[in-house]
Amino acid sequence: MHIGTNISTPISIEGRTIEEVNDFVYLGCVIAKDGGTNIDVSKRINKARPAFFRLNKIWRSSKVSNIHKLRLFNTCIKSVLLYDCETWKNTDGLINKLQVFVNKCLRRILRLFRAFLHCGLDYAGPVPVRLNSGRGYKSQKAYIGVFVCMTTRAIHLDLVSDYTTPAFLAAYARFCSRRGMLTDLYSDNAKNFRGADRELKAAIHTAKQDSNLRSKLSCDVVRWHFIPPSAPHFGGLWEAGVRSVKYHLKRVIGSHTLTFEELTTLLYQIEACLNSRPIAPMSDNLDDYSCLTPGHFLIGSALTTPPSPTLLETKETRLTHWQLVQQIWKAWSNDYLTGLQQRSKWRIAQKLARVGRLVLLRDPLAPPCKWELGRIIECHTGDDGLTRVVTVKTSKSTYKRSIVKLCFLPVDLNETST
Repeated sequence: MHIGTNISTPISIEGRTIEEVNDFVYLGCVIAKDGGTNIDVSKRINKARPAFFRLNKIWRSSKVSNIHKLRLFNTCIKSVLLYDCETWKNTDGLINKLQVFVNKCLRRILRLFRAFLHCGLDYAGPVPVRLNSGRGYKSQKAYIGVFVCMTTRAIHLDLVSDYTTPAFLAAYARFCSRRGMLTDLYSDNAKNFRGADRELKAAIHTAKQDSNLRSKLSCDVVRWHFIPPSAPHFGGLWEAGVRSVKYHLKRVIGSHTLTFEELTTLLYQIEACLNSRPIAPMSDNLDDYSCLTPGHFLIGSALTTPPSPTLLETKETRLTHWQLVQQIWKAWSNDYLTGLQQRSKWRIAQKLARVGRLVLLRDPLAPPCKWELGRIIECHTGDDGLTRVVTVKTSKSTYKRSIVKLCFLPVDLNETST
């Protein structure tokens, strides 16, 4: 192939003559005889035009709403137009720092027997409360303990007097009396939760030493899991529960102050409202309008079920009862559980964290031109082999942070050297 000349002299390399061609492929593009790529680009544009012509029926259709058109543009077309540009690289780099999401409850679902075996815990508030109505009674701060079942999404609410460890231990005892013992408890790093964890472990250790209580002690010890500091997205399940509770609470009482009995009654009603939300249909029958709710796993039926005729005279065997219970779990595992497996983000695993790498700690309160740098000294790997939490050592102290709170430098010396 020759460009800009009519003379073509054969070229030989190690005794082998290179044949003359009219075009060739270089870096995925077809280089024409004149040395340009206009022909290749024109072919690609011509192939793309029929696809855009087929989309014209959607853009000009009056049957499709603008919301669906915008959703189609954002998911399909924008990614193609912006691919590999500077905006795409910056946005994609921030998103990829979040590791692939793993729903651990899906692996434990086949050996679950009831709700509230695996719970997430958080506090909502503070909310003002009075001991009694009338004048002369001052209001004080109280908190709402939100227990969320990580399997069935059922919610348990309890009013806590203060933010101390003894108050939480009392709320925990009330929870276990109403919902039963749990096996795993997930929460953030609040001081009252840390203190409760230490006191529960000390109480269990003391009970094990007593021969009289050893036979009465439960064989399953509660495992308390704490999410890393400054990483609330690790507890998105109970954060969503707190948001739902605040949504109903603010729209009912606004800025009013209730008594202890009034607020407790209202919290139980909000709990029933949240546990009655539909999550999956009971069947595919067109005449069946019943749905599966978290309340089915608590009492066997919906919490807001309308009055029905008595069934005391109906003979029901024990086998029929357990068949109905298994039907509820089967409908939930086949319909609702499959919806949890669909993930729209956090599907790409990034191996950015390694021991010895220099990182920047994100601090929104840091002054201008102040960069807090640190070295990763330990990577905390999860059950799936991915690292989401690391221990960073700075010139001041050592911190345990999520990789979302870190900024990795664009150039890594180890990667460039290799």
